[in-house]
Amino acid sequence: MYIFDEVVSPLARFRMEFLNDSRTCIFLQDTPQFEAGGKQYGPFKSGVQVDLPNWVLDSFIIQGIVELAPEDAYDSVRRIQNFFNQERGQPRKLHGPLPSKFMYIALAQKVRRLKGDKTSLDPRTYEEIDKIQKVARFLRDTRLSKILRVADAGITQDMARRMTVEEKWLCDELALLLSKWKSAVLNELDEHEEAP
Repeated sequence: MYIFDEVVSPLARFRMEFLNDSRTCIFLQDTPQFEAGGKQYGPFKSGVQVDLPNWVLDSFIIQGIVELAPEDAYDSVRRIQNFFNQERGQPRKLHGPLPSKFMYIALAQKVRRLKGDKTSLDPRTYEEIDKIQKVARFLRDTRLSKILRVADAGITQDMARRMTVEEKWLCDELALLLSKWKSAVLNELDEHEEAP
């Protein structure tokens, strides 16, 4: 239980950071002025590009009011599949730079949004959810062994830039744990050598 709680808290914090982070969207229709989080936005004409927080974007995407600008649609299946293919092509090195430091969170949020659309009976939606989940798992598993190597060797700024917020947190935690473990193992060996 304790270890699980230690993981859940940072992940919840990273999700909040993502929701408050902004991405560029394109309005698909004229939209009157609106208030969100105590701030006034708009009015916006169709075709206008604007940066909005992810928590606002979620609602507008569901309603068909906006779509993500191509450069910020890093949670698309095609982009994640391409990134995974590049990652898989470098078996001992973390590929980078990442499409976003919030890549996994954005994928999870997209799945939540797709699952939350109870009106959609389109089988393509279910296929998209399945593809996102599979590719995200493959990507996570492919990068995990690389993160362990980085944690053991020592993280550099370049490596940190190639990681999502979850991966960076995990790498830092693993580095600390590995350091303590190595020290404890050596202490154990030293004690046995000194024994008569």
